[in-house]
Amino acid sequence: MQGMGLYQIYEKQWLPASAETLWDFVATPRNLARITPPRMGFQIQTPDLPPVMHSGMIIAYRVRPLPGWTTTWVTRISEIIPGEYFVDEQILGPYRFWHHEHRLTPGDGGTWMEDRVSYIPPLGILGDLAQHLLIRGQLQEIFEYRKKAMEALFPHP
Repeated sequence: MQGMGLYQIYEKQWLPASAETLWDFVATPRNLARITPPRMGFQIQTPDLPPVMHSGMIIAYRVRPLPGWTTTWVTRISEIIPGEYFVDEQILGPYRFWHHEHRLTPGDGGTWMEDRVSYIPPLGILGDLAQHLLIRGQLQEIFEYRKKAMEALFPHP
């Protein structure tokens, strides 16, 4: 989706695990590092992070979106339906706007995991250029890594 610098990425993956099992994994913020490419230098900064996410929860990270550039990223869990759905939104970070929906839907003897990210890059027209040259490819690479990591954690029997 394009228009006024708003972009979307949609990913869908089937895993041979129950929605309850997958929810236990994705609702544990510390597990995010296990499915993020190591080159991103992902580190949770929030002290005393609760073991399970809840609505309104604030999570601060350090990430390295580009070699040599590390930044702080702060998100809030703005919506949550336990076992089914949650949204994280950037409140401080590299994007002008970031809204990420995560949905789990039982089906086909396992669970469908869907991600929909809506975002606006920083820097106006330069951000739109960076979107085409760098950002979209990098986000797709992160989701490809995540798909493989989830398949390794929840393998087909």
